[in-house]
Amino acid sequence: MANHHVEWGELLVNQGLIAAEALKDISPGDYRSHAALLEELIAFGHADIRRAAQLLATLPEADVHGEATYDLSETLVNRVPAGLALKHHVFPIDDERGQLILAVDYLLDNAGLAELEEATGSRIQCVLWNSDDLYMAIHRYYREERQSAGRPLFTEPKDVYLATLRLGSIAPLIREIDELPSLPETVLRVQAALHNDEISVADIAAIVRRDPPIAAKLLKTVNSAAFGFRQRVDSVDHAVALLGIRGTWLVTASSAIIEHFESSPYFDYPLFWGYAHFCAETSSRIAQKRGERDGSLAYTAGLLHDIGRLVLAEVAPSRYSRIASALPSTGLLEAESSELGLTHTEAGYLLASQWNLPDDLLAPIRYHHHLSHAREYRELVATVQVSNVLYLAAEADPAQAPLLLEECAEALSLLGLSDEDALTIGRDVLAQPGS
Repeated sequence: MANHHVEWGELLVNQGLIAAEALKDISPGDYRSHAALLEELIAFGHADIRRAAQLLATLPEADVHGEATYDLSETLVNRVPAGLALKHHVFPIDDERGQLILAVDYLLDNAGLAELEEATGSRIQCVLWNSDDLYMAIHRYYREERQSAGRPLFTEPKDVYLATLRLGSIAPLIREIDELPSLPETVLRVQAALHNDEISVADIAAIVRRDPPIAAKLLKTVNSAAFGFRQRVDSVDHAVALLGIRGTWLVTASSAIIEHFESSPYFDYPLFWGYAHFCAETSSRIAQKRGERDGSLAYTAGLLHDIGRLVLAEVAPSRYSRIASALPSTGLLEAESSELGLTHTEAGYLLASQWNLPDDLLAPIRYHHHLSHAREYRELVATVQVSNVLYLAAEADPAQAPLLLEECAEALSLLGLSDEDALTIGRDVLAQPGS
């Protein structure tokens, strides 16, 4: 552990940014640079990001040993040529996972992605990020006329430090997401069967029967009103026969995920899952209203679309507790971006991709607040977006419901539903027993 890095930690304590106890939780490897130490302290809630930015703006740009008080890794920044960073409006976040992760404010097309992969020699993964912060980071590190110390010429230093700190603290969060447990073995075996033409429905039923908790959840779910089966389903074999292999995987995966997250002392899990089940039921009913025979995909998409909120509560519990969960959709995304640099839509997308969830589930997880960004599965994304708004409408004064539905007007139009169609579905779900 370098002595001057220890001095840097002590300076943060003396300036009142962190408590002395916070340094005890940091491993020696996190002292490899001033930046790495500060990013770890912020990522895990030991230091407030805004106070850190204000402090950095008042300190000399380098310490007595000549190390920058705070700067992103030059090696990481240089992974993307300046011309391409400016052309595609991208900035590197991390390259320690066998791929280069880039912050973007819009999704790259295939040609842009190929150009960056060829130039960097790496597989690229993109994370949607705040446009203003991305602009400041790009122009701080890639503009030819920037000063050698990294201070920008166009805005307040504390604003640039804040943007850069948000960017730097994303990488530790992404690494924490990487470390989250995989799905249960039963779910993985059913998932593998999706790509094996030789496995039968009977084989899938046998796999599920060997896991009694998942089998019980499968039967409970398939007998819910969302699936609309006229007769009660009493056996796993019957349930799998009705759902098919993919439908069975969707239900078992969503049931397992419900049990996957419950460690944050700050997060209201019962409230969250009550909301998620409402969205699942309404999504399924919207699918049925539109003539779809199988509601299992819509049900699962509705249930899991906000999984990113669970992810953030898991990897950044104290920081995420500062964000009011009752905020409207735009306000919630802005608050997450401001506090963490990472929104629940992106956090959910990262974990769902890691779990190899199918593209038709990734789309509503990532785009349920921004239908216009979705290039595929737009009707499913629209279904989930309407369900999300219907939950807010159910909680609001009835006179406010039409105003709330304006938020999903594009989605309702795409689905061919009127406001009254949507409100009727929401009321029906609320009226059913157990809601």
